[in-house]
Amino acid sequence: MKFLFYVEREFHLELLKNIITYIAENKLGMIALWSPNFQESSLKQANRGCNFEYAKSCLKNIDFVWFDTKPISYQSDICFIADSSYEAVENLGFIVNIGHGTICKGSFYTDSDLSKRENCADLLCVPSQLHYDTIKKHIWTNMIISGMPKFDSLYTYPSKKEEILEKLGLDVKKQTILFAPTFNQEFSIIPYIQDQLRKYIPEEFNIIIKLHGVSPKEWSNNYKILCQKSNNMVMIEDYSITESLIVTDIIISDVSSIAYEFLSFHKKVLVFNSPLLKTHPKYNPDDLEYKYRNELIEFNSLQELNKILRKPIINETKPAVSFLKTDIDSSETIVKSSLALLSTHTDLYYSLEEDLEDAFIRSAKIASIKKIPLLLKKPNYKHTIFTDRLIYSQLFLNKTAELVSPLFMTNEIQELTIENYFPETKDLTIDQINAPLSYRNSYKSKRITNFSIEYFICKHELLEQFLQSDEVKSLEGFKNWVISNQRRIFITFDALVY
Repeated sequence: MKFLFYVEREFHLELLKNIITYIAENKLGMIALWSPNFQESSLKQANRGCNFEYAKSCLKNIDFVWFDTKPISYQSDICFIADSSYEAVENLGFIVNIGHGTICKGSFYTDSDLSKRENCADLLCVPSQLHYDTIKKHIWTNMIISGMPKFDSLYTYPSKKEEILEKLGLDVKKQTILFAPTFNQEFSIIPYIQDQLRKYIPEEFNIIIKLHGVSPKEWSNNYKILCQKSNNMVMIEDYSITESLIVTDIIISDVSSIAYEFLSFHKKVLVFNSPLLKTHPKYNPDDLEYKYRNELIEFNSLQELNKILRKPIINETKPAVSFLKTDIDSSETIVKSSLALLSTHTDLYYSLEEDLEDAFIRSAKIASIKKIPLLLKKPNYKHTIFTDRLIYSQLFLNKTAELVSPLFMTNEIQELTIENYFPETKDLTIDQINAPLSYRNSYKSKRITNFSIEYFICKHELLEQFLQSDEVKSLEGFKNWVISNQRRIFITFDALVY
């Protein structure tokens, strides 16, 4: 068995680490990692990629193969991801998305069409029943409640609270505050508090600073300098939150997953309501982090924070909702579920790549018998290695579609050229159109009245009805039948041939 882990960002490795360890300890198969070249975070862009040396330091005593380009030749059986990075892992095996948080930010676990993109996973893992119930009406792929693997080591962690505080150089007699803001400018407390932590957080508290994994390097550098000049204040730069969870009494955050994760362990959680919060382009008051924000202690100004910290904080009651299933071995659950589903996994579609008329009818019959879609593509167009899965996904992301065709970047097929359907792409290059972010809106498509027999995918039900019709049994006959009967043809922005 070959396992592959796609590490889109450095902090994803911390999320995947316990799954890797479980596979290694149980000798379940070969382990490989692949990641883009590392780019540091800045005020203008989030970090991306991971260094081999960093991966080695995280996975001590674990043998793994390393790739810095897409490892098609590795032929992985199962590929694990920690984000909606589907465009990067097409054709790399059974895709398992373990996620990387407990909140939406308008992009994850949201009760909207955007959640349909998660059907591109073969197995979607969600942290709790709350998340399952929120998105279940948008999901038709396999989905399990798995908790979060990064917490698996919490209950067997060898160090106690006092030992960790001493190691960090903090006062074991004081309560400890974890300052853990997010990175989004619209949400974060950092632009307001900056380096004035001690002005608003009394001296009777230890402070641990833990920034989000993609926070700008400038923020990180500023807080490192602050800690060097301050007593009982440290900054933790690695991505593990286990020790922070053990020693923390109070967490100060804003709109960050860590706030709801710590709430699930009955920690006292204070969250800042930024005046820019509602300006975020994906702000939605119905998303989980706002719908249940009253479970936390909110403050709207730094002065209010200071007042809260100067009196006893009482919120010891169990939260009304759980954002995280904690009574589970998450890594074991995910791996065993993946292997069980893989054993019953069947072909997603039947592919026809021959430019032969009789091959179409033969393939249509095979797809009908197997009850899977038929993908037809003739070899005279260039396309990316993702295109097949992209239009397959679109066939199911858009429940009304019976046949889906990619966009053609060519003048030869005037009616199906990209500018006719998505004018905003007129001045984009092919590379820009194929950029990963386009795939993250993979429900974007438009109904059309014509399609090209050069490249399409259709549902087996459509083929069965055609084969039972009086239409001439040929590829051209199929096209004429689909158009004349006004069947539901869609063109998708996310797949491009040229």
